[in-house]
Amino acid sequence: MIQAIDFIIMQKRIYTSSGVSYRRISEVAEIVGSEEGVIQLNKIFEWNPETDSIENVSISSKTLTQIANLSGKSLYEINKEIENRELLLKHMVNQNIHRENEVNTILEMYYANPQKVLNRILLNG
Repeated sequence: MIQAIDFIIMQKRIYTSSGVSYRRISEVAEIVGSEEGVIQLNKIFEWNPETDSIENVSISSKTLTQIANLSGKSLYEINKEIENRELLLKHMVNQNIHRENEVNTILEMYYANPQKVLNRILLNG
């Protein structure tokens, strides 16, 4: 069963001094195997409470290497695509784009012509 799982995503409930609670993904780890019944993890991302952001803490990822091999792209190209998608998602958050039809439209435009959408985002800030 574990062989079918690629990632484990851990979430924490955080409490502010005023008693308000919110949730944050605290860690993303990929399963790289098991040894004598013990699951071996590779931590990829970790939440930084000081900046309230997720930070990449991995040197390499088995899953990204597999994606690169299957797609015929380099790890550089895969990582660049991840950066581009992060830029697109941040743009949607900053522009308060959250309705399903709006998100769908932007994603369809991105998949049809990623460079055109990214150029528009970069030009319009």
